[in-house]
Amino acid sequence: MKIALAQEGENSASLVAATFAAADFLLIYDVENGRVIEALDGRGLPDKEMAFARKTVDADCEALLTGPIAEAPFLVIADEGCVTRYDGRGKTGDDAIAAMKADKLPLIRDHIGGKGCSGEHKATV
Repeated sequence: MKIALAQEGENSASLVAATFAAADFLLIYDVENGRVIEALDGRGLPDKEMAFARKTVDADCEALLTGPIAEAPFLVIADEGCVTRYDGRGKTGDDAIAAMKADKLPLIRDHIGGKGCSGEHKATV
């Protein structure tokens, strides 16, 4: 299984970004092998959030660990890609991955400014 990490730094020991927009790197992490298999440096990209959203979907990630997400990238990630979003901000990527596996991270249910979604959801990652 692959997951995406929206990180402040270029490895999984760095912090998950406070928001998706604040991430400088998007890491594609292979959970079975326990390692980063690809890193996208967003510094200097003209539309970093959309590039990160598209990469998350194109890499066939099952989950994204990040902070709150703006509407346009959220729609790509959630609607088009059906990627489960977890709020891992403030944790290192490694700690966020462990918390996700233990079902200890809250889900990100809607974009920044959204109305949220109703009903009970249980992610299966």
